[in-house]
Amino acid sequence: MAVTASESGLNVAQPDPVVEFGASQGTVLWIINIYTLTLAALLLPLGALGDRLGRNPP
Repeated sequence: MAVTASESGLNVAQPDPVVEFGASQGTVLWIINIYTLTLAALLLPLGALGDRLGRNPP
């Protein structure tokens, strides 16, 4: 669910990088896809790491 919500936000903001950086639509789609894959791949391992090393009770 977190990956889908994040990807939705990127798709809404998609026209801004196209105008700001002069990037092509294909380039922006590649960036969104790479971000989505990276987020999906790291979500569970970093969540488990956060559970182990996160806040410790006083």
